[in-house]
Amino acid sequence: DGSADMWLAWSGRGYEAEKNGASITPVWEDNLLAWASLSIVKGSKNLEQAQSFIEFAAQAEPQARFAELQPYAPADLSAKPELDELQEKWNVAKEDVQSQSIVTNVQWWAYNGGDAAAVCPAWPTSEPPGSAPPGPSPRASTPAPHPGGTMRPSRLFSSVAVVPALVIILIFFLLPIGVIIARSFTDPEPGLGQYAAALADPTTLRVLGRTFVTAIITVVVCIGLGYPFAYLLTLVGPTARTLLMVLVLVPFWTSLMARTFAWISLLQRDGPVSAVLGFFGAENVTLRGTLTGVVLAIVQILLPYMILTLYTALASIDRRQLAAAQSLGANRYKAFWQVYLPQSLPGLFAASSLVFILALGFYITPQLIGSPKEAMIAQVIGQRVEKIVDFAGAGALSGILLLATLGLFCVVILAVAPLRRGISQMVNGGETR
Repeated sequence: DGSADMWLAWSGRGYEAEKNGASITPVWEDNLLAWASLSIVKGSKNLEQAQSFIEFAAQAEPQARFAELQPYAPADLSAKPELDELQEKWNVAKEDVQSQSIVTNVQWWAYNGGDAAAVCPAWPTSEPPGSAPPGPSPRASTPAPHPGGTMRPSRLFSSVAVVPALVIILIFFLLPIGVIIARSFTDPEPGLGQYAAALADPTTLRVLGRTFVTAIITVVVCIGLGYPFAYLLTLVGPTARTLLMVLVLVPFWTSLMARTFAWISLLQRDGPVSAVLGFFGAENVTLRGTLTGVVLAIVQILLPYMILTLYTALASIDRRQLAAAQSLGANRYKAFWQVYLPQSLPGLFAASSLVFILALGFYITPQLIGSPKEAMIAQVIGQRVEKIVDFAGAGALSGILLLATLGLFCVVILAVAPLRRGISQMVNGGETR
């Protein structure tokens, strides 16, 4: 019949609708009244001007003049604007409207909003049961204190639930590593002899360097392929995103051995890859047994890790920030470079770290696709254990690899930190807080 029992809107919109001929009668009794707020975004460029504006806008006289020029009531109830009849009808700052309305308790919702949303979608006229002490009605209730001092059941459950995983990691990961590292210091005699011998061997150092170079190349290629794909996943609709995810996950679910043997068939002499290269003029090119072939296979195996980790990070970025940047004069490329990319750096670093660590430990793929001349450190460690039965030497190589990896990560973190701060300053207008 054209009537409405409940309506959520700005009062000024009601005024404009009635001014344009709509038949609207506001009912103020038990009306839930909320005020708009002004805030300063952290890192704002013109901080002093913003503070001055808010101080000016908070005064009663400017609010009164403002209310006369546009159909919104002053937040300062002491302001006395000169309004016409229709403006006065929609003036929610009037004493009779205030006395009938339930004014939103901003402080209470700041402390208890999350808990309230978890318990019940809405409480039209009162706070959730048990979250505020008994007393006056919601119009004059005192904000409930912020909960604290005791551990919630959900946190306690999470703490207990993680114990089995920690035990498994301790028994099947940390303990074996500790044992083999300990043997590298004690076998055949206590000391650093195994480490000195490994570092003095040119072949070991060459293999270790090749391993790091292979891992770095793998990370760079995975970033080049994975970042655009993950970014595309954030742009397409649910159906297209599902289909693209299937393309990522089906190879991910396939056996590592099956994928490795498939690459052997693709990269061998007179294989499909050789035929394609021959079509473009590169005759008699065989990638099996080369570093390029090993990198291709490792990239195909690790690319899903890069895409899935990146997509999780990119999906959490609010794309409306790009539209805001373009509305302020930035073109789409500058908006992406200065707004979107800096926020994706933590996810990019996490994905790169994951791929880099996994690439360092590859054994099966370089063993089957590569050659002895292109061996990686995992193959050397395997030969020490399987053929020479030198657990102490294998432990020393593992320790060197671990320390070198940790050292490299420390260097990268120290090098990236100033870059991230610089990008943050650029995004925030030259001021970081």
